[in-house]
Amino acid sequence: MQDFELQVYLINEYIFGKIEKLYKQNVPRPYVEFQLMDTLLNFLLTLTETPDIRNNIILTIFPCDIPRFDYFGNFICYCINRSRTELLDAAGLWLQQVGLRSPYCKELVMHVMNYFLKESPDTKPNFIATSTSSPHFISNLLTVLAYAFKNINPPNEILQLVDSWIHTNPNVLTITLSYTPPLPPGAITMPSVLPIAGLLSWCVLHPAREEAYHYDRHNPVECERFALFTSIHHRALFAVSSLRKNTLNQHVIAAQDLEEIIEKLVERLRSPLATVSKASYIFAAGRLFEVIQSTTAANCIYGNKQKLQYLLGILGAVHYCYTKSS
Repeated sequence: MQDFELQVYLINEYIFGKIEKLYKQNVPRPYVEFQLMDTLLNFLLTLTETPDIRNNIILTIFPCDIPRFDYFGNFICYCINRSRTELLDAAGLWLQQVGLRSPYCKELVMHVMNYFLKESPDTKPNFIATSTSSPHFISNLLTVLAYAFKNINPPNEILQLVDSWIHTNPNVLTITLSYTPPLPPGAITMPSVLPIAGLLSWCVLHPAREEAYHYDRHNPVECERFALFTSIHHRALFAVSSLRKNTLNQHVIAAQDLEEIIEKLVERLRSPLATVSKASYIFAAGRLFEVIQSTTAANCIYGNKQKLQYLLGILGAVHYCYTKSS
């Protein structure tokens, strides 16, 4: 324990302490930060026989109450470009332990996404390849990303990345089900949350939000967008169906997540500002039916299902009104 405390002290003093001094002196720091980042990476890589200690160090030197997200985000991007699987697994564990739906994880993940999509798009192939080399990290990142865009449809560039990750390695949707991350004795592992529910929410609500059924077939951007949502929807459903014989399948999708999808669809239809056509609604309802059918057949819904059944009844009434009125 004393060694661990000493390691954390040295990192805080000689890496973050030096960076903070540069901030205060208003000195240009990119090169120095890069050197310090490389030093930290090389030190953490020496802990090959104690991954639990390495993970604990990452959790300790990047606490939520200290705003180091920019540096941590840059460090993760550096690890992705260097293909440092061990450290990316530690970063994925950080996301899980902090809470995959927390604002801290959202801020960190959006920093990483911005780097590969805006600041350094030439390195995007490295990011795509990470779904194979570090699937646990990408799985947790996908969960955070799905939650970050739960109220709005994500842009095409995000959809392209997500579809590429799932296409490259379909296991990223389910791999954290059977993964026990190495933590020090006595530490409590926070439950993993699969990205499947969040991605299916995107695909179900997409038609009702954008009148997707009436997209311009002559517009390549809209055609690509429609194809990406469809591809992600089918891949997520395939992942659900593949879990039918998995003993851990009862922990895949929370009833609460499905309830939220239905509530948002009904809310969208009832909104006085909404102009959802009958065709687009039927398209969204059809996707929702596929989700309910697949998850029920795979027996992978957990939690109290009474409210889910109640909301399905409400949706049935809305469905009747919508299809009858047009």
